[in-house]
Amino acid sequence: MGPPMLTRARRILSHPVSVDAMIEFAMWCALPYILVGLVFTFFNPDDVASLERSLQTVLPAGANLVAFSVVTLLWPLLTIAPGVCVL
Repeated sequence: MGPPMLTRARRILSHPVSVDAMIEFAMWCALPYILVGLVFTFFNPDDVASLERSLQTVLPAGANLVAFSVVTLLWPLLTIAPGVCVL
């Protein structure tokens, strides 16, 4: 990384960025992650059912919603190690 690259990096990083722009950027980055998670959850209902059965004793009223949310948000972990999220 030579001096011209550092100069260019400093120039790019010196622009002011508002908080709402950073929140919008984070939301746009999270959208594909959540969409892939929803598709993964739709095609793997057995993961949701097994996690829901485990959560039924701890959280009887919202076990299905929590299981659906956990599988949707932790889809990368479930693709690598499917048995990790079972309580």
